[in-house]
Amino acid sequence: MSVIQQNHNDTMRIPSPIMEKADQMHFALHWSDDGIVAGVFDIATKQPIWLKHQAMQPWEFSQNIREWKWNQPLFRKVSITHCAKEWTLCPQHLFDPSQLAAWLPAQAQCSTEFHFIQNQNMVLIEQFVPLAADIPMLFSNVKQNSIVDHWLHFHLSQHLGQDHLTIIVESGLIAVILQKKGSLVLANQFAGSQPEDVLYFASAVLQQNLMSQETAITLVGRNANPSLKAFFEPYFIQVNLWQPPVGLHLPKDHEACDWHSILLHTLCAS
Repeated sequence: MSVIQQNHNDTMRIPSPIMEKADQMHFALHWSDDGIVAGVFDIATKQPIWLKHQAMQPWEFSQNIREWKWNQPLFRKVSITHCAKEWTLCPQHLFDPSQLAAWLPAQAQCSTEFHFIQNQNMVLIEQFVPLAADIPMLFSNVKQNSIVDHWLHFHLSQHLGQDHLTIIVESGLIAVILQKKGSLVLANQFAGSQPEDVLYFASAVLQQNLMSQETAITLVGRNANPSLKAFFEPYFIQVNLWQPPVGLHLPKDHEACDWHSILLHTLCAS
């Protein structure tokens, strides 16, 4: 069964054949400033069965979930991730939960939370606009997480023992994950969206950490496209766009980077 919908003007209603097998499906939502991305994955095969993106404001979210009746079937697994407005990493031995404001000063309408990064002895501190209070109540088995957790969990494990720079380019956000011989050296985010911005931060990060232009670079995120890759290629030896892991299939003529965040649900979410 494969039902992939990409027209943003179409309804976001999940087709009936999928709803009838909801007990065999993982339903994943990722939301950010430019809207939501929704995906339904087969639990057994992890294949994407249905994928959709639509621009909307956070206040529209719960109303539309009810209208589309996403919360009616009992999906085997439901997960929601959000984008962080700001985030940083702190060594675990230096972390004090009572001192969060020293790392990220409070912002209006934002929540500040922390998460321990698995196998890294690091703490992720982030600020994000919380979901409406009634969203978790719409799903009896929902798990919420930060997409930054998924970025770190997935991309760090993909380049064990290597020098590697992952650059995540979303709407107005440039995040970098730098590894030296597989060890995490730097993870941070910067404001920017133009190709020149991305190139500047890539060059600065490598130079500041005494790493060469031969360091492998992977471009990730909804704004990481072939034209950005071509912009990078005169300056770096090895530049690649992120591709789904072997065995995970997307429809033809569809960019993997468009669905990077939502695909991480089925690969990383627990």
